[in-house]
Amino acid sequence: MNFINKMQENLRSGAYRGFAGLQFGDVTLSIQASQAHYCTPRKTLEDLTQYSRMEFALIREEEFISVRRILPDFPRLEEIEEFKDTVYAYVPVELIEELCEALVTKYN
Repeated sequence: MNFINKMQENLRSGAYRGFAGLQFGDVTLSIQASQAHYCTPRKTLEDLTQYSRMEFALIREEEFISVRRILPDFPRLEEIEEFKDTVYAYVPVELIEELCEALVTKYN
């Protein structure tokens, strides 16, 4: 799964841009990148492949949940949890890709 190809813009207001969440069973993975998000570069770029880091959140029943709670056996769990606050900020794109693959394996 190349998650960048699955991202669909659903909101734009000036430099702010939002993307629809990716659904995995009852879990929504929200991945965001724009001037208003925790990404590198912190700009609103049209070419999403130019981001080296993005922010994401996992949501179940309208509440934020951790990767640890959904994928306790995720191979890079300790590494990904280092990025956690309310959302997971400035996460390397390749790590988000691995997370997406693990979610596909678990839920699809």
